Amino acid sequence: MDEYEVCPGCGESLMGGLIPGEHIEHYVPWEVSKAGQTEEWLKTNPWPRWKKKVGIEVRGVYDGILIWKHEDCGHMWPRFSKTDWERLHDKAVAIIREWDRQDYGV
Repeated sequence: MDEYEVCPGCGESLMGGLIPGEHIEHYVPWEVSKAGQTEEWLKTNPWPRWKKKVGIEVRGVYDGILIWKHEDCGHMWPRFSKTDWERLHDKAVAIIREWDRQDYGV
């Protein structure tokens, strides 16, 4: 994901606010934090931000995030593209349609 990612439903940016300084070590690469080089890393990299999307895992379908959901508008979309992971993409689309039909409001 890059800094320009937007919600495919409403078009709003999915970039949230800056990660607070007291938590920054959890959002820089592990090897940087372990080496105590967080301050140096931040001088040459953008300050990490949180995202306005939530990952949804569907047990029994995929062990990991299968669907993204925009926190603000509620739009859901498959994590995987049809060209890269057709089976998982199609499963996610079917699940989203079923949830919409039943108004689960996940």
